[in-house]
Amino acid sequence: MTEAPIAASHRVGWCFTVRMPGHRKGEQPKQGHSGFRLVWPLAALLTALALATAPTAFALGVPGRSSDPVVLAGSQVTPLIGSEPDSVVAFAWDGSWRQIPVQIDERKIIDYGTIRQFTGTGRTFQGVGYADPSTLAGADPDPTLDADDEVALMAFDAGRSAWGKPDPAGTVAGSRLPVRIEDPLAPTNERFIYLFRSKGGLQPSAGQNYVEYEFALRNGLSYPADYNFAGTAGSAPSPRNNPEDSRVTTDAYELDFESRWITDDMRIKLGGANAIDILDGDKTTVGLTSCGRNEDTFRNGGGGFIANIDGPVRAIRSYTGANSGNHTQRDHVLYRSRQEMTSFLRVHPGIDNLLTAFDFSSAAVGMTYSNSVNSGSFTIDGVPDSPIPGALDWEQVTGPQGSMVNVTRTTTDIPGISSTSFYLDQTNVLAPHSILCSGDAHAYGASGPLAQGTGAYNTDPTRAEIDGSVYRFEGTRTTIFGPPQGDSSPGLRASQIDNPLVASTGGAADRPKEPVGRARLGLSVRPGAARLRPGRALTIRLTMRNVGGSAATRTRICVSAPRRFLTGGRCLSMGRVGAGGVRYRSVKLRLRRSGSYPRKLRVKAVASAAAVSPARRTIVIRPMRSR
Repeated sequence: MTEAPIAASHRVGWCFTVRMPGHRKGEQPKQGHSGFRLVWPLAALLTALALATAPTAFALGVPGRSSDPVVLAGSQVTPLIGSEPDSVVAFAWDGSWRQIPVQIDERKIIDYGTIRQFTGTGRTFQGVGYADPSTLAGADPDPTLDADDEVALMAFDAGRSAWGKPDPAGTVAGSRLPVRIEDPLAPTNERFIYLFRSKGGLQPSAGQNYVEYEFALRNGLSYPADYNFAGTAGSAPSPRNNPEDSRVTTDAYELDFESRWITDDMRIKLGGANAIDILDGDKTTVGLTSCGRNEDTFRNGGGGFIANIDGPVRAIRSYTGANSGNHTQRDHVLYRSRQEMTSFLRVHPGIDNLLTAFDFSSAAVGMTYSNSVNSGSFTIDGVPDSPIPGALDWEQVTGPQGSMVNVTRTTTDIPGISSTSFYLDQTNVLAPHSILCSGDAHAYGASGPLAQGTGAYNTDPTRAEIDGSVYRFEGTRTTIFGPPQGDSSPGLRASQIDNPLVASTGGAADRPKEPVGRARLGLSVRPGAARLRPGRALTIRLTMRNVGGSAATRTRICVSAPRRFLTGGRCLSMGRVGAGGVRYRSVKLRLRRSGSYPRKLRVKAVASAAAVSPARRTIVIRPMRSR
């Protein structure tokens, strides 16, 4: 059985549904281009029509993980290696089979100098990246599913175990590969997805399309034939280099990309959000007081695309080139309600104070900003605020326009790196300020992490002979889009990103976990014995544990005492207690004033639950004479 955490960011591959520049889904690819298959047997067409009219929501999914992807390495699906990507299909079970979307993204060794169109020696390096026949990365030499490819699914599509159930119609006998999905934060929430080879009548998309990505250069230009890989000299924002009208659309959000490094339109559509553009720009700057290096100079400088991928489960937009960071790379991996944006710093020493921040437009006025450092929230209104700065675990922006939770994590071997928060809400920002280098002249709730300490270190692999060492610095910002009321648990979202779902494959993954037994109660009392004077009180502390393997319901603890001598006995209800759960209670007993007492008073404590044997303890109280 193969088991691995499901990565929080997925950086390489191409999909069987790659959109060629200027090519729309449903159109035949231009002659001479590799593309997705459009000619399907009649059975496939009928299946697609049936699925298109079927309900899109499945009964289960992984609880609390509706935005999470499930991404498997090709090495985890060994029985399917060698399959044609468009022959792999996925199903979930909840009393019957339901086909769900699956996407295979192919990966290969790519030459970054070729992507960037550098010539000569010493200006390139190779690494694993997305394969895309429509860019200079090129197609994967192995067009079948291989060990370094990725298989992408969604957690909300997962179902129950289909152990012992017959395979769904249209799949190849013996090709069944179960995928068990487990949440490390909630180990009992196991779910299952099943991969198969299709006999030819099923589409991997299952008639669904969670993400629509259209890559389009302006003025009808095509990539790579009409692209300016060298860039425009100087750092002025005009003329714009390689302008685009590229867009990602899901039923949860929309994003517009005006160029590499430039996202200038964001609309949230979930839960009655008003779907207006709330973004001035997604800003990336070096330092805070200069426009020498920022997202606008990056787009005007040289660079190129590694991949533009449009699939039913996710879209991938990957590019390189950020001025003298010739091979600095950014990948956008976009799901139905989530974006994972990973930046790979590859640059000479001297680059420090790296800011990545959402700068909102005036349409965001009235939204509120909060983060893990500050206990309160701040209204976005162009009036300066003074939140406490600090290292961020999460950020959230919410209002009638929708909500978004941002979680940024850094992977680096640079010693002494530090991070703090940035926030600027000011209608008239005094120049020079890097937040004004593109977009409008205002800062509405501009916010994000500021990384410090990279300046003395080389991260460019092509400079190893010059600088001696090559360090690693990568940052991934995960954005989860939500409805207007916001996420009540942004801290939980951050914890889920830090503890991704775990996927296991192989025959053993198919069988649900063995039943772990009924609930079983344990009870401890403190003190177990005591001396007590008349009129005095004694506090009994009770601890009930469910040491069994399933939840206990209608639980309670009853403390009974001889009423002639003691007051305070009662029953305490505690409701449902999950496996491993603990409940703490206390009861105060008072010894009545009486002429005579027995030598020992026995107090009984009983923990009980529905259909569970009770746990019993006795407390011995020895009355003492009054002083």
